[in-house]
Amino acid sequence: QIERPDDFVMKSVVNKSGDKVYIIQNTDKKVPLETIAKNKGWRLDEMLEEIETIAASGTRLNLDYAIDEMIDRSEQEEIMDYFKNCETSSLQVAQEELAAFNFTWEQLKIMRIKFLIKYGL
Repeated sequence: QIERPDDFVMKSVVNKSGDKVYIIQNTDKKVPLETIAKNKGWRLDEMLEEIETIAASGTRLNLDYAIDEMIDRSEQEEIMDYFKNCETSSLQVAQEELAAFNFTWEQLKIMRIKFLIKYGL
C-alpha cells in the first residue's frame, strides 16, 4: 500500500522568460529602470542582475537613456576607460579603484552591463 502525504508541495522552476521580455520591452520604450523594477516588485539591484543576464546571453539593450539619468557623460567615459583597462570585472575592485568618484554599486553595475553589450564578454 502506498501512503500519500497529506501536504504535498509541488515546486516548479520560475519561468524567467516573461521577466526578460518585460524588461526588453520596457527598456525599448525607455521606461525608467526604477519604474520597471517597482512594477515587478524588485529592487533596482535585482533588476540589474536580470539585465546583466539578458546582455550576457547576447541580447543587445540600449540603456543609454537610463545611464544618462544616473551618470554624467564625463563620468561614463571614466568608468568605460576603467573597464577597458581593468584586469578583473569585479565591481568591488572597481568601486575601490574608482573610490575618488564615489560611484554607487548600481552606477558601476549598469556601466559594466553597457561595457558587456558594447565590447562583449
